[in-house]
Amino acid sequence: MEYFEICALLPQSIPALSTDLDRTHTTLFASFHPTTVDFTMSAPTNYVYKILSSSPPLPIPRTFTPVDASDGFVHLSSGAQVPATASRFFGSETKIWLVKIDLKKLENGPGEVKWEESMKHGVFAHLYGADIEEQAVVSVDEKTRMGEEGWEEILKGLEE
Repeated sequence: MEYFEICALLPQSIPALSTDLDRTHTTLFASFHPTTVDFTMSAPTNYVYKILSSSPPLPIPRTFTPVDASDGFVHLSSGAQVPATASRFFGSETKIWLVKIDLKKLENGPGEVKWEESMKHGVFAHLYGADIEEQAVVSVDEKTRMGEEGWEEILKGLEE
């Protein structure tokens, strides 16, 4: 039984359960998805990253990638998430661009940053309603891999 199916079975009228719903949600969710982060915590990082298959313009339009345009938000990753994200979505690419973004500046700009569960892969940052402003961009680095080298080896240890 999935977590969300269990939540539907929980009686919302029990006062103790209602007052502790956030903690219950986090505890139950963690039991089904032990690699995710606690929903009650604040942003776990100082920087987020955008991975792209081509050199981006600045500011980076919210519709720059087809996936972002289709989903209605800009997909971002923490430093710890970048290697797996690059392997999963850019595994066949030999070259990517990694945009390092100051999270505080992004949060203080237009739009809204939300940390949301992403299909069994953890909690990721999503930017709604805005482009990635140039003043929030710390760096744009071109990354290249050779031969059988994987993105996970190349991109590990990024600054959080």
